[in-house]
Amino acid sequence: MTFHTSHSISRRSRCGHAACGLAALALTLTLSACRSSQVAADKPALEPKKDSLTVIVPEPIADAMLEPARRKPIPVSKPVIKKETEFETTLKDAGDRFAAEKYEEALSLYRRALVLNPDYAPAKSMVAKSQQKLSAKIKDMHRKGTDAYLDENYDLAIDYFDKVLTIDPDYRAAKDYKDRAVKKRDALRKLK
Repeated sequence: MTFHTSHSISRRSRCGHAACGLAALALTLTLSACRSSQVAADKPALEPKKDSLTVIVPEPIADAMLEPARRKPIPVSKPVIKKETEFETTLKDAGDRFAAEKYEEALSLYRRALVLNPDYAPAKSMVAKSQQKLSAKIKDMHRKGTDAYLDENYDLAIDYFDKVLTIDPDYRAAKDYKDRAVKKRDALRKLK
């Protein structure tokens, strides 16, 4: 809505500040214009005179200043407090562990994130990167497990193979050796 008046801009408010006076003048002019006559949206606005002041009032404020029967509440937005989801927290923790070179913990957390959101490609990528970082450790643990198996220390061999499979569940040789070690350990227990 636009209202025109011929009052002077230099009018001061009671506090003496020109800015407050201008705001008070605009509000006074707007309210008096609302009471006396409203400018229809489909009619052209009146042309301002040379010494006039044009007050432009946004629609929500203009609606609120109209007679009480036509007032509309002005929407007030509340601040949104976003809680981190379990998925986001898990990803953040996994990233922190990876950055600290704690690849086993990072791998476990990335896998947990994939349980929460199986289609999240960056987590899949980080699982592969974590496994790649751990490949030397996997090979070393597999070798130790194989050595324990050949020494007939089946419980130790199973522990090493479990560690390998925790890091890489698809490591076929560790699965095979673990199965053999479990069978041999169980067979020895039956003989005793």
